[in-house]
Amino acid sequence: MTSKVISTTSPGPTPEGRVIKDTVFSASLEGNLLGDPVTRNVTVYLPPGYDNGDRFPVVYLLHGWLGDETLFMNRDLLYWNFFPAGSDFPDKGIAGMLDGLISQGKLREMVVVMPDGGNKYGGSFYTNSAVAGNYEDYIAEDLVHHIDSHYRTLPDRDSRAIVGHSMGGYGAFKLAMKRPDVFGMVAAHAGVVSLEHFKPFVPAVIGENSDATKGPNPEFAQDFSAEKPMTSMFLSMSAAFSPNAEKPPTFVDLPFEYPAGRLLDEVWDRWTAHDMAVMPRAYSDNLSSLKAIYMDVGDKDELGAALQVEKLHQALTGAGVAHQYEVYDGGHTSKAFERLSISLSFISNHLTGAVILHGYSLPYGHRIGYYDACVGKLTQREMNYETDFPALVETEKGEILVCQSLPRSDLCIEVQEVEHGKDIEIKQLSCKIAKKELLSHDVMRLYLELPDSQRLQFFAGQYLDVLLKDGRRRSFSIANAPHDDKYLELHIRHVEGSEYTHFIFHELKEKSIWQIVAPLGSCYLREDSERPIILMGGGTGFAPLKGMVEHAFFIGETRPIRLFWGVRALRDLYLSDLPRQWEKDHPNFKFTPVLSDPLPEDQWTGESGWVHDAVVRACPDMSGYDVYISGPPVMIRVSEQAFLAQGLPERRLFSDALEFNRSPMQQVASALDGKGRE
Repeated sequence: MTSKVISTTSPGPTPEGRVIKDTVFSASLEGNLLGDPVTRNVTVYLPPGYDNGDRFPVVYLLHGWLGDETLFMNRDLLYWNFFPAGSDFPDKGIAGMLDGLISQGKLREMVVVMPDGGNKYGGSFYTNSAVAGNYEDYIAEDLVHHIDSHYRTLPDRDSRAIVGHSMGGYGAFKLAMKRPDVFGMVAAHAGVVSLEHFKPFVPAVIGENSDATKGPNPEFAQDFSAEKPMTSMFLSMSAAFSPNAEKPPTFVDLPFEYPAGRLLDEVWDRWTAHDMAVMPRAYSDNLSSLKAIYMDVGDKDELGAALQVEKLHQALTGAGVAHQYEVYDGGHTSKAFERLSISLSFISNHLTGAVILHGYSLPYGHRIGYYDACVGKLTQREMNYETDFPALVETEKGEILVCQSLPRSDLCIEVQEVEHGKDIEIKQLSCKIAKKELLSHDVMRLYLELPDSQRLQFFAGQYLDVLLKDGRRRSFSIANAPHDDKYLELHIRHVEGSEYTHFIFHELKEKSIWQIVAPLGSCYLREDSERPIILMGGGTGFAPLKGMVEHAFFIGETRPIRLFWGVRALRDLYLSDLPRQWEKDHPNFKFTPVLSDPLPEDQWTGESGWVHDAVVRACPDMSGYDVYISGPPVMIRVSEQAFLAQGLPERRLFSDALEFNRSPMQQVASALDGKGRE
């Protein structure tokens, strides 16, 4: 590690960004009954600094009903001229607006992706449908994978936001709520979010089809145009919320009788299941996991969105979900771009930190609430934190938590930078569970297989995050060396009372697909050092140390390497033959197992007690070593204190303590108030 002062100050005036016209194939839309294409157009805005080699956060911007991927670039579309108040469409469309915000320092550089979410009836409402196709999956899976694979993005939910207007506001909120593993922030403008408020529009639909003599279906199937806007709107919504594959030619169940207009409760109940004012009760945990929620609406909205968004605001407040809500003077589209500039600036302040965007790799350990590695010294200007935690304040020394802070101005931060971090690309990848292997009574080895077209570069000792659909993550160390990368090897211990590890041991099937983010972590083998190496692991903390040892042997490392592996009893040394074989094959390697609570039948005569005590006994003067620690968080904290007391320089101590289930801020708060692990 080297100490560096990092300035996040933006450069001067920037050139214009550029707009790319792209296409994406969506398997999620295959077989749709409306005959809509499965290869969809997408407009991509690349910021002015894109060609400088950096990676950028991504905002997915969803259009409204009757729009397409060109909506935010084309002022002549009906969408912007449908209501008498018109719109505030800027010169050069949203690309010009983004250029201006970036040059003014109001917006960090970002990639903005504008997909086509339209269909035969005018709009998909970005919902999975047996008739229209799975538009949720198209956006959250097919499109995100395409963008991360073809553009220099930061492939992580904390660097990914979703924003939308009108139908797009509905879709953005729905996708963020249901897929917090993909999107970390959301902004919804004039969202048509409460479907209950469309009941008064039923007479308008009937009025548009007053000449029908054979019921609505034949006529509706032919007249999904702007001349019958309410007809088209109800067809769109019915295809999304009440599809019926057995009911051609429209393949929908309308929520009312035609022409009588009587509401059909059984169909409205199906619509209610998709009502954004109702769904937060079932998805409150997902919503609370989001980094930022923003929504606004005009008080003169012609589609009644003001009442709808107010209802959503009340639902979020009742569910205890933090969010920012604003009502402004305007209609449905009259201030659309002014409001987008506000929400994008809001989102910009919550995207991945500028230090990371500038390509610097910092050590961190906040996954367990142990945050010392995240501390930097603020030397100029101001910052604040994502969430108000009283204990998270600047110290007298000007120290801050880089991992959780948000800039209020340009910053200069003095940190410990992880060298070579720029050489490794963090990716979100799909992988297959190729094999499960039980290594002991409570340790399972998983082999993850990446697609043939993908390869993961990583340092020996790093870890990966498994993304869950509820937005949480599980962190697991990578147990194989980088050169042996046919599979990614994980060692997972069954934890009593853990639903997730129970699932892995008893329900997870081979060939299942996982989404992972990797590589992560700053505890990896430093090859440029000449100091002897101490590796200390507890339990499945052996996994990353195994990768380090195998890598050291592969590169011909001649430094002395001592491995101390602490477990409770003999049966917990789940791969003990492997380090014993290393000891036979490599004269510079020594293995010391340590049992803290050996069983009588173990007949143990080796090292006993706490593993860090065994290290101190063997190496009382630690001033000349590099030390790598992996295992339970408490063990790491205690060991670090003991080793520093034995003269180990802090900069030569490396650890990544992994703990799942909680957000970084919950973990930090828990550590500060003394609660510790769950």
